[in-house]
Amino acid sequence: MIMEKIIAEIKSGDAYIENMTFSDHSVECCDFSGVDYQCVQIKNCRFEKCNFDKSAFVDVKFTDCIFINCKFKSGYFKSCKIENCRFDYSDFSDSHIKETVFLRTSCCFALFSESKFENVRFAACDLKMAVLAEVKLKHTEFIEVNLANADFFKTSLKNVDLSSCEIAGITVSDNFKELKGLRLNVSQAQDIAQVLGVRFI
Repeated sequence: MIMEKIIAEIKSGDAYIENMTFSDHSVECCDFSGVDYQCVQIKNCRFEKCNFDKSAFVDVKFTDCIFINCKFKSGYFKSCKIENCRFDYSDFSDSHIKETVFLRTSCCFALFSESKFENVRFAACDLKMAVLAEVKLKHTEFIEVNLANADFFKTSLKNVDLSSCEIAGITVSDNFKELKGLRLNVSQAQDIAQVLGVRFI
C-alpha cells in the first residue's frame, strides 16, 4: 500500500519523498516526474515504462531493482548507491550524476547523452550498446565494465582508465579525438586498431 499512497500524493502535488523504504513493488507506465527523493531505499522493485524525468535522487540506495525502458531525462543523482539493478533501455539524457556508485548493474542500450558525471564509479557493470555521446566525465571510474559497442561520440576520454574494460566496437568521431589521453592495457590494442580502421596481417 505504500507505493499506492506515494502515487496518490504525487498526483495531489506533493513532490518530495524523504526517509522511506520501498520494497517488492511492481509498477508500469506511471508518472513520477519532477519528484525529489532524499534518504530513500528502493529494494527489489520493478518499474517498466515509468517516467522519472526531472526528478532528484539524493542519498538514495537502489538494490536488486529493475527499471526497463524508464525515463530519467534531466535528472539529478547525488550520493546514490545502485547495486544489482537493471536500467536497460532507460533514458538518462541531460542528467547530472555525482558522487554515485553503480555496482553490478546493467545499463545495456541506456542513453546518457549530454549528461555530466562527477566522481562516479561503475564497477562490474554492463553498459553494452549504451550511448554516452557528448558526456562530460569528471573523476569517473570504469572498473571491469562491459562497454562493447558503446557510443562515446564527442565524449573526451582523456585520463579515463578503461584498462580493465571490454571496449570492442566502441564508437567515436571520424577524427578519433575522443581517444586522446585514454588509458588502456596492451591487450586492448587490437580493439582500438579496429576503431581506427587498422588491420593486422
